[in-house]
Amino acid sequence: MIYGIGDKDGENGDPGKIPERLAKPLGKGFDEVECFLSEYLRPDRDEVNSTPDLGFSLGHVEKIDGIEQILHGIDQNPECLIEGCTSPTNGKALKEFLEKYKKSVEQVTAIDLIDIKGIFDKHKLDMPYTKFRVADATDLKEMYNDASVDVVAQDFLLNCAPFSSQKPIMQEVARVLKPNGIGIICFTDNQCVMQREQVTVEQFEDRYKIKFKDDAFSVSDLLKKNGHTPEITREELLKEMTGKVVVDPAKNRYTLITENGNFEFFQPFSSYQRLLDESGLKMVGQEISSGTDRNGLTCARYRTIIKRGGD
Repeated sequence: MIYGIGDKDGENGDPGKIPERLAKPLGKGFDEVECFLSEYLRPDRDEVNSTPDLGFSLGHVEKIDGIEQILHGIDQNPECLIEGCTSPTNGKALKEFLEKYKKSVEQVTAIDLIDIKGIFDKHKLDMPYTKFRVADATDLKEMYNDASVDVVAQDFLLNCAPFSSQKPIMQEVARVLKPNGIGIICFTDNQCVMQREQVTVEQFEDRYKIKFKDDAFSVSDLLKKNGHTPEITREELLKEMTGKVVVDPAKNRYTLITENGNFEFFQPFSSYQRLLDESGLKMVGQEISSGTDRNGLTCARYRTIIKRGGD
Protein backbone atom coordinates (compact mmCIF):
# COMPACT_ATOMS: atom_id res chain seq x y z
CA MET A 1 0.00 0.00 0.00
CA ILE A 2 1.01 3.64 -0.22
CA TYR A 3 0.67 3.57 3.56
CA GLY A 4 3.03 0.70 3.97
CA ILE A 5 6.45 -0.75 3.88
CA GLY A 6 9.04 1.23 5.82
CA ASP A 7 6.77 4.24 6.27
CA LYS A 8 5.60 6.00 9.39
CA ASP A 9 3.54 9.15 9.68
CA GLY A 10 5.84 11.95 8.58
CA GLU A 11 8.79 9.61 7.93
CA ASN A 12 10.34 7.73 5.05
CA GLY A 13 11.83 4.27 5.38
CA ASP A 14 13.98 1.79 3.49
CA PRO A 15 11.94 -1.15 2.19
CA GLY A 16 15.04 -3.36 2.22
CA LYS A 17 15.23 -6.84 0.75
CA ILE A 18 13.52 -10.05 1.72
CA PRO A 19 15.46 -13.30 2.18
CA GLU A 20 14.02 -14.86 -0.96
CA ARG A 21 11.58 -13.85 -3.66
CA LEU A 22 8.08 -15.23 -3.22
CA ALA A 23 6.65 -14.13 -6.52
CA LYS A 24 4.22 -16.94 -7.26
CA PRO A 25 0.54 -16.06 -7.81
CA LEU A 26 -1.34 -15.94 -4.52
CA GLY A 27 -4.83 -16.91 -5.60
CA LYS A 28 -7.83 -14.66 -4.99
CA GLY A 29 -6.40 -12.36 -7.65
CA PHE A 30 -3.17 -11.13 -6.05
CA ASP A 31 0.01 -11.06 -8.16
CA GLU A 32 2.79 -10.83 -5.56
CA VAL A 33 3.36 -11.43 -1.87
CA GLU A 34 6.30 -9.09 -1.24
CA CYS A 35 4.12 -6.00 -1.06
CA PHE A 36 2.25 -7.49 1.89
CA LEU A 37 5.05 -9.12 3.83
CA SER A 38 8.45 -7.88 2.71
CA GLU A 39 9.24 -5.81 5.80
CA TYR A 40 8.53 -8.77 8.07
CA LEU A 41 10.78 -11.10 6.02
CA ARG A 42 13.82 -8.82 6.19
CA PRO A 43 16.99 -10.46 7.57
CA ASP A 44 17.44 -7.45 9.87
CA ARG A 45 13.82 -7.34 10.99
CA ASP A 46 14.79 -7.56 14.69
CA GLU A 47 16.90 -4.41 14.40
CA VAL A 48 14.39 -2.45 12.31
CA ASN A 49 11.48 -0.76 14.01
CA SER A 50 10.03 1.35 11.22
CA THR A 51 7.16 -0.83 10.04
CA PRO A 52 3.68 0.64 10.50
CA ASP A 53 1.30 -2.11 11.55
CA LEU A 54 -1.84 -2.48 13.63
CA GLY A 55 0.11 -1.67 16.77
CA PHE A 56 1.22 1.61 15.22
CA SER A 57 -2.38 2.45 14.29
CA LEU A 58 -3.64 1.55 17.77
CA GLY A 59 -1.25 4.16 19.14
CA HIS A 60 -3.26 6.69 17.18
CA VAL A 61 -6.58 5.15 18.27
CA GLU A 62 -5.57 5.86 21.88
CA LYS A 63 -5.72 9.58 21.04
CA ILE A 64 -9.41 9.47 20.09
CA ASP A 65 -11.55 11.61 22.39
CA GLY A 66 -13.59 9.45 24.75
CA ILE A 67 -11.75 6.23 23.90
CA GLU A 68 -11.92 4.98 27.49
CA GLN A 69 -15.68 5.37 27.60
CA ILE A 70 -16.08 3.74 24.19
CA LEU A 71 -14.05 0.70 25.23
CA HIS A 72 -15.71 0.52 28.65
CA GLY A 73 -18.88 -0.69 26.95
CA ILE A 74 -17.43 -3.85 25.40
CA ASP A 75 -17.36 -7.21 27.22
CA GLN A 76 -14.70 -7.89 29.81
CA ASN A 77 -13.45 -10.93 27.87
CA PRO A 78 -13.92 -9.73 24.29
CA GLU A 79 -14.05 -11.91 21.20
CA CYS A 80 -11.64 -10.21 18.78
CA LEU A 81 -11.25 -10.47 15.01
CA ILE A 82 -8.54 -8.93 12.80
CA GLU A 83 -9.48 -8.76 9.12
CA GLY A 84 -6.43 -8.65 6.86
CA CYS A 85 -3.37 -9.58 8.89
CA THR A 86 0.02 -8.88 7.29
CA SER A 87 2.07 -8.40 10.46
CA PRO A 88 2.90 -11.32 12.74
CA THR A 89 2.49 -9.09 15.80
CA ASN A 90 -0.99 -7.69 15.05
CA GLY A 91 -2.74 -10.10 17.41
CA LYS A 92 -0.33 -9.31 20.23
CA ALA A 93 -0.76 -5.59 19.59
CA LEU A 94 -4.56 -5.78 19.80
CA LYS A 95 -4.40 -7.90 22.96
CA GLU A 96 -2.05 -5.44 24.68
CA PHE A 97 -4.10 -2.45 23.52
CA LEU A 98 -7.30 -3.85 25.06
CA GLU A 99 -5.53 -4.88 28.25
CA LYS A 100 -4.64 -1.21 28.81
CA TYR A 101 -8.38 -0.68 29.22
CA LYS A 102 -8.77 -3.57 31.70
CA LYS A 103 -9.99 -6.13 29.18
CA SER A 104 -8.81 -9.75 29.33
CA VAL A 105 -7.83 -11.25 25.95
CA GLU A 106 -6.40 -14.76 25.71
CA GLN A 107 -6.33 -15.06 21.92
CA VAL A 108 -7.23 -13.04 18.83
CA THR A 109 -8.63 -14.52 15.63
CA ALA A 110 -7.05 -13.19 12.41
CA ILE A 111 -8.12 -13.84 8.83
CA ASP A 112 -6.72 -13.10 5.39
CA LEU A 113 -7.26 -14.28 1.82
CA ILE A 114 -3.59 -15.32 1.78
CA ASP A 115 -2.11 -18.06 3.97
CA ILE A 116 -0.10 -15.54 5.95
CA LYS A 117 0.68 -17.99 8.74
CA GLY A 118 2.11 -20.53 6.31
CA ILE A 119 4.51 -17.92 4.95
CA PHE A 120 5.52 -16.73 8.41
CA ASP A 121 6.02 -20.33 9.58
CA LYS A 122 8.37 -20.89 6.66
CA HIS A 123 10.50 -17.99 7.85
CA LYS A 124 10.21 -18.94 11.55
CA LEU A 125 8.11 -15.92 12.48
CA ASP A 126 5.59 -16.49 15.28
CA MET A 127 2.12 -14.97 15.46
CA PRO A 128 1.73 -14.71 19.23
CA TYR A 129 -1.75 -14.83 20.78
CA THR A 130 -3.21 -15.30 17.29
CA LYS A 131 -5.43 -17.99 15.83
CA PHE A 132 -5.15 -17.60 12.06
CA ARG A 133 -7.56 -18.76 9.34
CA VAL A 134 -7.65 -18.26 5.60
CA ALA A 135 -11.07 -16.68 5.10
CA ASP A 136 -12.99 -14.12 3.07
CA ALA A 137 -14.17 -11.09 5.03
CA THR A 138 -17.17 -10.73 2.71
CA ASP A 139 -18.69 -13.95 4.12
CA LEU A 140 -17.97 -15.05 7.68
CA LYS A 141 -21.12 -17.10 8.25
CA GLU A 142 -19.15 -20.32 8.74
CA MET A 143 -17.07 -18.63 11.43
CA TYR A 144 -19.44 -16.33 13.29
CA ASN A 145 -23.09 -16.13 14.21
CA ASP A 146 -24.88 -12.79 14.21
CA ALA A 147 -23.85 -10.46 17.04
CA SER A 148 -20.99 -12.66 18.27
CA VAL A 149 -17.86 -10.46 18.04
CA ASP A 150 -16.82 -7.66 20.40
CA VAL A 151 -13.98 -6.08 18.41
CA VAL A 152 -13.28 -6.12 14.67
CA ALA A 153 -10.03 -4.50 13.53
CA GLN A 154 -9.01 -3.56 10.01
CA ASP A 155 -5.67 -1.88 9.36
CA PHE A 156 -6.12 -0.34 5.89
CA LEU A 157 -7.96 -3.40 4.56
CA LEU A 158 -10.32 -1.16 2.60
CA ASN A 159 -7.37 0.15 0.58
CA CYS A 160 -6.53 -3.43 -0.46
CA ALA A 161 -10.09 -4.63 -1.16
CA PRO A 162 -11.70 -4.06 -4.58
CA PHE A 163 -14.57 -1.61 -4.52
CA SER A 164 -17.10 -4.37 -5.23
CA SER A 165 -16.02 -6.14 -2.01
CA GLN A 166 -16.05 -3.19 0.35
CA LYS A 167 -19.77 -3.00 1.08
CA PRO A 168 -20.11 -6.79 1.65
CA ILE A 169 -17.09 -6.61 3.99
CA MET A 170 -18.59 -3.82 6.05
CA GLN A 171 -22.05 -5.41 6.06
CA GLU A 172 -20.46 -8.51 7.58
CA VAL A 173 -18.83 -6.32 10.22
CA ALA A 174 -22.28 -4.95 11.07
CA ARG A 175 -23.71 -8.49 11.19
CA VAL A 176 -21.09 -10.05 13.48
CA LEU A 177 -20.66 -7.13 15.91
CA LYS A 178 -22.45 -7.40 19.23
CA PRO A 179 -24.74 -4.48 20.15
CA ASN A 180 -21.96 -3.13 22.40
CA GLY A 181 -19.17 -4.14 20.03
CA ILE A 182 -16.82 -1.84 18.12
CA GLY A 183 -14.87 -1.80 14.89
CA ILE A 184 -11.41 -0.25 14.65
CA ILE A 185 -11.26 0.72 10.99
CA CYS A 186 -8.20 2.42 9.45
CA PHE A 187 -8.03 3.72 5.90
CA THR A 188 -6.37 6.26 3.61
CA ASP A 189 -8.45 8.57 1.45
CA ASN A 190 -7.76 9.58 -2.16
CA GLN A 191 -5.57 12.62 -1.40
CA CYS A 192 -2.43 10.51 -1.72
CA VAL A 193 -3.11 9.55 -5.34
CA MET A 194 -4.23 12.93 -6.59
CA GLN A 195 -0.57 13.71 -7.28
CA ARG A 196 -0.25 10.72 -9.62
CA GLU A 197 -0.86 10.61 -13.36
CA GLN A 198 -4.50 9.69 -13.92
CA VAL A 199 -6.34 7.79 -16.65
CA THR A 200 -10.12 7.52 -16.70
CA VAL A 201 -11.80 4.14 -16.94
CA GLU A 202 -13.08 5.12 -20.38
CA GLN A 203 -9.59 6.05 -21.57
CA PHE A 204 -8.13 2.84 -20.14
CA GLU A 205 -10.74 0.64 -21.83
CA ASP A 206 -10.40 2.45 -25.14
CA ARG A 207 -6.60 2.18 -25.07
CA TYR A 208 -6.27 -1.46 -23.99
CA LYS A 209 -9.55 -2.94 -25.29
CA ILE A 210 -10.36 -4.56 -21.94
CA LYS A 211 -12.99 -3.80 -19.33
CA PHE A 212 -11.73 -2.30 -16.09
CA LYS A 213 -13.46 -4.57 -13.58
CA ASP A 214 -14.23 -3.22 -10.12
CA ASP A 215 -13.75 -6.67 -8.57
CA ALA A 216 -10.16 -7.21 -9.78
CA PHE A 217 -7.30 -7.34 -7.27
CA SER A 218 -4.45 -7.01 -9.75
CA VAL A 219 -3.36 -6.70 -13.37
CA SER A 220 -3.32 -10.50 -13.79
CA ASP A 221 -6.75 -10.78 -12.19
CA LEU A 222 -8.09 -8.03 -14.46
CA LEU A 223 -6.84 -9.79 -17.57
CA LYS A 224 -8.27 -13.11 -16.38
CA LYS A 225 -11.66 -11.61 -15.56
CA ASN A 226 -11.96 -10.26 -19.09
CA GLY A 227 -12.44 -13.87 -20.17
CA HIS A 228 -10.34 -13.83 -23.31
CA THR A 229 -6.76 -13.43 -24.44
CA PRO A 230 -6.24 -9.66 -24.43
CA GLU A 231 -4.17 -7.83 -26.99
CA ILE A 232 -1.79 -6.65 -24.26
CA THR A 233 0.23 -8.77 -21.82
CA ARG A 234 0.62 -8.22 -18.08
CA GLU A 235 4.21 -7.07 -18.58
CA GLU A 236 3.25 -4.59 -21.30
CA LEU A 237 0.39 -3.21 -19.22
CA LEU A 238 2.62 -2.83 -16.16
CA LYS A 239 5.29 -1.09 -18.22
CA GLU A 240 2.78 1.54 -19.32
CA MET A 241 0.61 1.85 -16.20
CA THR A 242 2.78 1.24 -13.12
CA GLY A 243 2.33 4.10 -10.67
CA LYS A 244 -0.66 5.51 -12.53
CA VAL A 245 -4.21 5.79 -11.27
CA VAL A 246 -7.35 4.63 -13.05
CA VAL A 247 -10.21 6.95 -12.13
CA ASP A 248 -13.95 6.31 -12.28
CA PRO A 249 -15.21 9.93 -12.29
CA ALA A 250 -18.87 8.93 -11.94
CA LYS A 251 -18.23 7.03 -8.70
CA ASN A 252 -15.24 9.09 -7.51
CA ARG A 253 -13.07 5.98 -7.20
CA TYR A 254 -9.31 5.75 -7.70
CA THR A 255 -7.34 2.56 -8.38
CA LEU A 256 -3.55 2.71 -8.14
CA ILE A 257 -1.57 0.17 -10.19
CA THR A 258 1.51 -0.75 -8.17
CA GLU A 259 4.86 -1.93 -9.46
CA ASN A 260 4.14 -5.52 -8.40
CA GLY A 261 0.86 -5.60 -10.33
CA ASN A 262 -1.51 -5.41 -7.39
CA PHE A 263 -4.18 -2.73 -7.14
CA GLU A 264 -4.78 -0.31 -4.28
CA PHE A 265 -8.13 1.40 -3.84
CA PHE A 266 -8.95 4.93 -2.70
CA GLN A 267 -11.93 7.27 -2.48
CA PRO A 268 -12.81 10.51 -0.69
CA PHE A 269 -13.52 10.47 3.04
CA SER A 270 -17.19 11.24 2.33
CA SER A 271 -17.43 8.00 0.34
CA TYR A 272 -16.14 6.00 3.31
CA GLN A 273 -18.73 7.69 5.50
CA ARG A 274 -21.44 6.72 3.02
CA LEU A 275 -20.09 3.16 2.90
CA LEU A 276 -20.45 2.85 6.68
CA ASP A 277 -23.95 4.30 6.63
CA GLU A 278 -25.12 2.00 3.83
CA SER A 279 -23.64 -0.98 5.69
CA GLY A 280 -25.58 -0.25 8.89
CA LEU A 281 -22.64 1.25 10.78
CA LYS A 282 -21.82 4.61 12.32
CA MET A 283 -18.57 6.37 13.21
CA VAL A 284 -18.28 7.28 16.89
CA GLY A 285 -14.68 8.47 16.99
CA GLN A 286 -11.74 9.24 14.73
CA GLU A 287 -8.12 10.35 14.71
CA ILE A 288 -6.49 11.82 11.61
CA SER A 289 -2.80 11.99 10.87
CA SER A 290 -0.76 12.81 7.80
CA GLY A 291 2.66 11.87 6.58
CA THR A 292 4.85 11.34 3.55
CA ASP A 293 5.26 7.88 2.09
CA ARG A 294 8.43 6.45 0.55
CA ASN A 295 7.44 7.93 -2.83
CA GLY A 296 7.17 11.42 -1.41
CA LEU A 297 3.37 11.47 -1.53
CA THR A 298 1.35 13.10 1.22
CA CYS A 299 -1.25 10.80 2.76
CA ALA A 300 -4.10 11.38 5.21
CA ARG A 301 -4.68 8.39 7.50
CA TYR A 302 -7.94 7.90 9.34
CA ARG A 303 -8.19 5.66 12.40
CA THR A 304 -11.85 5.36 13.31
CA ILE A 305 -14.09 3.65 15.84
CA ILE A 306 -17.39 2.39 14.50
CA LYS A 307 -20.46 0.76 15.99
CA ARG A 308 -23.70 -0.72 14.66
CA GLY A 309 -25.90 2.04 13.37
CA GLY A 310 -29.01 1.25 15.37
CA ASP A 311 -27.28 0.88 18.72
